[in-house]
Amino acid sequence: MTTRIEPDAMVERLESFHLGDSTQWALIRGRRATSPVLLLIQAGPGLPMIHEASAHRRQLDLEEHFRVVYWDQRGTGKSFDPGAECSPTLAGLVEDVRAMIAALCDRLGVAQLDVVGFSLGASLALLAAHEGAAPIHSPHLRRPGREPSRERAVRPRVRARPG
Repeated sequence: MTTRIEPDAMVERLESFHLGDSTQWALIRGRRATSPVLLLIQAGPGLPMIHEASAHRRQLDLEEHFRVVYWDQRGTGKSFDPGAECSPTLAGLVEDVRAMIAALCDRLGVAQLDVVGFSLGASLALLAAHEGAAPIHSPHLRRPGREPSRERAVRPRVRARPG
């Protein structure tokens, strides 16, 4: 059965993703159900994104042009599992990024997506994209220590793709 997507429908949903041996959660929000997808990769490990969604929306205003994915990576926020052994490795975190990108492309019906990586998340995005291993249209890398007011000056650089 095919689900009909209403192009002007607002998107706001919390979804679980089974990546490897863990369940990880993401909040997907945007103005239109047909907007390009933008995955935010935290500056972690250990920093949740879902809890910060409202602050990111106010500071960056990306939901007007994208379906923004606020992802709580393995061991953080809603993805924290007190019964799971969590000793993340760089290779494991990169694999989670690749798996999440593939799952998002499949679930949201897109061939590729945009990524914003914050601090360590920027490194994970680059490693995931290395040699075309993940279908990333455009990576955007943010350095640590940026003040929210300065983020506004950067916002126009991240634009929705035409068509």
